[in-house]
Amino acid sequence: MDRALQGKYARVVTEGRTYEGWVERVHHSRGSVVMHTVTVDDTEELGSVFIRTPDIVEVIKPQKRVEWWDVNELQPFPDHNLEFEPKDSMIRSCYRNQYAKSFPVVREDGTVINGHKRIKAARVAGLDHHPVEVIDVTDDQAAELFAVAHRSQLNNTSDDANEPEDGPEAEAQDSSDDANSEND
Repeated sequence: MDRALQGKYARVVTEGRTYEGWVERVHHSRGSVVMHTVTVDDTEELGSVFIRTPDIVEVIKPQKRVEWWDVNELQPFPDHNLEFEPKDSMIRSCYRNQYAKSFPVVREDGTVINGHKRIKAARVAGLDHHPVEVIDVTDDQAAELFAVAHRSQLNNTSDDANEPEDGPEAEAQDSSDDANSEND
């Protein structure tokens, strides 16, 4: 059950309340769900929630297009510097959770715009597939989104340029990232 719902946009109903958001984790033996970017009863935005014993958990069509892709079908953005290594903590997280903490952003042709380190961490951890946010953009739009997501890397020529800091400016398109995710 954990893999079937993890990384999916879902509706969870419990005790007269309805939650909609992105599922991070389902503990099948306890029946609990951890969700992010949650809206409750179509009105109140909660952020992240832990729901102990849901009555219903169902995947619904998200506003974002998140799909389960073979990591070998994903290729780096042409301007991306390939000289980097994902952090050990990200690799361990991928291995342990079968998920890199957030959705890399890719074009419909499989070109990664944001999430190169997460995809590499997934490969190193031995994952065959990973959920990604798929966007339909032109070449110019893709180049602009890449530049915004990687501006600290593109503007900095030091060795630290391969490790941009997390932050809202680096999350231009990948709003599903949490604050602890590696941005690349």
